[in-house]
Amino acid sequence: MPHPLTADQQDEIARKGVLSLPGFFSTTDIAIMRDRLWEDLEARYRLSRQHPASWPTASPSQFQKLRRSGAFAALASPKLFALADALIGPDRWAAPEHWGAPLVTFPSLAPVLPRPPWHLDIGGQEPLSPLPTLRIFTFLEPVGAHGGGTLYVAGSHHHALACERFQGAPVRSAQVRDWLKQHPWFARLLATPTESLRSLIGVEAQVGARVVALGEMTGQPGDLIIMHPALLHAPNHNACDRPRMMLTDSIRRREGTNPSV
Repeated sequence: MPHPLTADQQDEIARKGVLSLPGFFSTTDIAIMRDRLWEDLEARYRLSRQHPASWPTASPSQFQKLRRSGAFAALASPKLFALADALIGPDRWAAPEHWGAPLVTFPSLAPVLPRPPWHLDIGGQEPLSPLPTLRIFTFLEPVGAHGGGTLYVAGSHHHALACERFQGAPVRSAQVRDWLKQHPWFARLLATPTESLRSLIGVEAQVGARVVALGEMTGQPGDLIIMHPALLHAPNHNACDRPRMMLTDSIRRREGTNPSV
C-alpha cells in the first residue's frame, strides 16, 4: 500500500514535527460534530452560538459524557488509520476508547494567562523514538491568525530527542523544558508574555544544528494537523471574534511493539 503522505510531507513532519493536511475530514462529518459540541455547550453553560454576549471568558471543560456518547466517532476514519499505520506501524497502535477531546477558547480582550503553559505531551514512561504517540488536531470552526489556535515550536522535538539521548532514559516534559532553557532563544520564548508572542510567529531561528520556528495552528473545518508528542506547545489567546473550536486526540503505540525490541 502506498504511503498516505507525499515525500515532501514525510520530510516536513520529520523536520518540523508538525504537518497540516487540508480537507482531511468530510464537511458533513465536521458539521455533525460541530453541532453536537454546540448543543452540549448551550445546555451546560446556558450560552447561545448566535449571541456572543453569552459566551464565557473561561475555556469550557468536562466533556467526558459527550465523548462517551460517540459524538466525535467520525474521527475514526480509514484515512486516519492509514496515517497511523504509516507513522507508527500496522498493528502497532491503539485507538482511543472514546474519540475526540474538544478544545474550545472563546474570544477575550486580554489573555487569560499572562504566560503560556509550555509543555510536551510526554510522561517519561516510553522512549521518544520510534514515534510513541501520534497527536492529532482538527478544526470544527475556521481558526485564523491570533484566533486561539495552539502555539507550537516547529523543530523542537529534535531538542527533546537530544535531551533523551543525553539522559540515557525516557524524559518528562519538565526535564525537556529545563534542557531547552539552556539555550537563549528558548529561554526568551519561555519567559515571553502571551500578548507579546504575535511578533515571533513564523520567524525562524537557528538553535544548535536545528531550525526552529514559533507557529500557531490555523485552518478550516476538516483540516487535520498531526504532531509529534515531543513538540513544545501551549494554549493560545483568542483575540478574534469567533470561538476557537478544535478536537484533539492521541493514537498511542501499543506496549511491546517497539521494533527495536
